[in-house]
Amino acid sequence: MFRLHHPPDDFASRQITPAAGFGAEPLPPVSVHPHMVFGSGLTDPLDTLALLHCLFLAASGRPFSVADVLASLRAEGVTAANDRSGLVGRDAVRGSFRRLEAAGFIRRHQSNEKGSFGKVAYELYQHPIYNPDWSAQNGPATAFPQVTPGTSMPSAVRPAETSKTAGHTADGIDGDGIAGPGNAVAGQLDKTAGHTGDGIAGPGFVAPPNPPRREEEDSSSPNPSAATAGASGIDPSRLAAASELLAGLPGRWACGRKTVRELSPLLAETAAAQGWKLDRALATHLTRRTRKEPMGVLRERIEDLPRFSSVRAVSAASPRQEPLPVAADPAPAVASSPAPSAVDPSAVAQALELLLSLTEPWTLSPESAQRLAPVLAAKALERGWAFDGELREKLMQNPGGAHNHELLLETHRIGRLPYRKKAPARPSRPGALPQQAAIDACPRCDAWGQYEVDGRFALCRHEPLPDVAGVPAQGSAPDGPETRPDSVGAVVSSRNLTDLLDALRQPAL
Repeated sequence: MFRLHHPPDDFASRQITPAAGFGAEPLPPVSVHPHMVFGSGLTDPLDTLALLHCLFLAASGRPFSVADVLASLRAEGVTAANDRSGLVGRDAVRGSFRRLEAAGFIRRHQSNEKGSFGKVAYELYQHPIYNPDWSAQNGPATAFPQVTPGTSMPSAVRPAETSKTAGHTADGIDGDGIAGPGNAVAGQLDKTAGHTGDGIAGPGFVAPPNPPRREEEDSSSPNPSAATAGASGIDPSRLAAASELLAGLPGRWACGRKTVRELSPLLAETAAAQGWKLDRALATHLTRRTRKEPMGVLRERIEDLPRFSSVRAVSAASPRQEPLPVAADPAPAVASSPAPSAVDPSAVAQALELLLSLTEPWTLSPESAQRLAPVLAAKALERGWAFDGELREKLMQNPGGAHNHELLLETHRIGRLPYRKKAPARPSRPGALPQQAAIDACPRCDAWGQYEVDGRFALCRHEPLPDVAGVPAQGSAPDGPETRPDSVGAVVSSRNLTDLLDALRQPAL
């Protein structure tokens, strides 16, 4: 016999005679309830489609075993999920039946007689709450009464229907389907708009839908982040501190609201159990360098957080790592650039003026320039730099492909400002020409003879050449009479370049 499972009431408890059944009329429509889609836990699209086929097969009095549903799906041209093997396969439908059974929509039972496996049969429940093998702890299916169809009839009970049964071997999946449309809403029965509960058409109405509650307002949400601090037994102040720590992590480690809600209870509980304070030491430990995705690594590090005493002992023994602060000591404040003390105010003013004169891409805001001016003043005075164009060029040279030029300027150009290399004046070598002696007197040049200035070879384009004894000043005439050489080997006493060239053009004797 093909049976329909209904909520218990007076009509259902009566004895139904075999002569009772539906008359010759169109079958009533099939109701699809919101809880079959929302909150059912059926994440695979094939599960919802298989459930619909089961509903329509059961409504038409046909069995809905794995083979029957597979044939129905293939008849409609449903393809496999991988889109490579053509139509949907038997294993995929078996998996859907297992998930529907876990969600409470299908009940599987098997009769074992005389020590052998008997036939496998399935019962279909529109509302899992009436499935005797299902409970709220076993599956995620929930009842949503917001959009439940209703009628004006006080009760709705369908009489029993007859159906043929198909015998299948006990392979663990296949079997007969027996429809059992239960009701998941207490006090409400399975009704369809425009139809009474006994299948006779009548004036009905559809209850207007109520807007579903948000996830934050649903206290029955299985998400642990929705539980309050009081329900989880965590100190609210410690939970708030854990949330602030996660939200304030630097760079790509920063957590949004959803991640904070999920991880803050876990972090507060784990840190308290392992002896950690919710301070900078914990944030530094959680944000160590990694090549993986930060959010996944962050959850793993919180779940596997070691004891604070062990981590501190390892950090203190390592010479390359800064030891973590003692648990009793307060966490030091994070400072991007230590403000130097006792800096000349005039030097700070000059440094501020120089920083404000920087051009793109090194342009600074007035607040940033005010913050970096004392640091630049102290570093420039320490390394022997003057607040001139040379220091400005040093700070702005080679911008490269940096994205944060302000950070590069603060950490590298100012923080690692080299000592100004200014070589002292070298003494003239014995027997050097006057021109070379003049070049040697310049503390910033190393070569000689690059270009001529009033009869002298000079390299110092950046500043005037100092006066050197034996070298005529610019615009002055050479002292003493000029003597022209009589031969190539004669000594050239003229300091004029023209005379020197004329001497080289003399014919050889």
